[in-house]
Amino acid sequence: MKKWRDILKVIVDAILFCAKNNLALRGSTEVIGEQNNGIFLNLIELISHYYPLVAEHVASVKAKKTTTSYFSPRIQNELIELLGQKVRNEILSNVREAKYYSVLFDCTPDASHKEQMTQIITYVHITEETCTIEESFVNFIKSHEKTGKSLAAEITEKLEKDGLSISDCRGQGYDNGANMSGKYNGVQAQIHSLNEFARFVLCAAHTLNLVGVYAAEVSPLMITFFGKVQAIFNFFSSSTLRWEKLMKTLTISLKGNSDTRWSAKKEAITPLHRQIKEVLQVLESIIHTPKTNAVSVCSAKELIIQIDFSFLCLLNFWC
Repeated sequence: MKKWRDILKVIVDAILFCAKNNLALRGSTEVIGEQNNGIFLNLIELISHYYPLVAEHVASVKAKKTTTSYFSPRIQNELIELLGQKVRNEILSNVREAKYYSVLFDCTPDASHKEQMTQIITYVHITEETCTIEESFVNFIKSHEKTGKSLAAEITEKLEKDGLSISDCRGQGYDNGANMSGKYNGVQAQIHSLNEFARFVLCAAHTLNLVGVYAAEVSPLMITFFGKVQAIFNFFSSSTLRWEKLMKTLTISLKGNSDTRWSAKKEAITPLHRQIKEVLQVLESIIHTPKTNAVSVCSAKELIIQIDFSFLCLLNFWC
């Protein structure tokens, strides 16, 4: 029994090492001793060089003398889940000890296009020596709802499952979407109706981003300007040959525009502002390069025409 405890301890430590360093555990094969079998199995093999008990176990697994290895992906996932639950329980225990807390919830689709709601709790952690404000990620919640009322129900249900009373909530924060932050039917309004002390705090970064996005759309002139910036980027990025030709001349890569992040507009304009002369030179060279297709020549000529005095003035203004 002690032998298996010691082996499991090594396996748990290896999994914790990978998890703490954000390392993927598995490779293209799941057999210990084979090439490309992932960081976890490689780490176990490395430990076996210095730990006789692990070396003996690895040798037995390789020789197929035992059917119990504890190296399988299923065991890895089970141990990760158990370790995660222990961390989660510790966080929730600290929150319950602190009594009062604030919540942050945010929804986003994952790679499988399923809506995931992140749960973050802010609380004051007090020990005999320190008093610190902690902001801890607790869980991902698979959300199937879109309305403020339904999302609020999911949130309160999750808090109840965690053993946290909604009456002890003193703050709530979400993005600025109407379903989350709406004054009458948003999640914040639903939570506030259950607990008047759960003060809602707007996401300042999201608010600033919306201000920046709308500021760039206040007039047709601004819309046209940023459209030209994106058109220049699209022209070069849509062709590997054109992009390679451009990067041989530029020292800073061009960036695309985006409405998701306000900073993306600054990032798109800065390299263009600093290297507009070089961009024009590359456009001219594309026009005069033999065997360049007609569409590319036409597009390059159109972009040169678009880079007029007004465009250059706005380029300086936004920088």
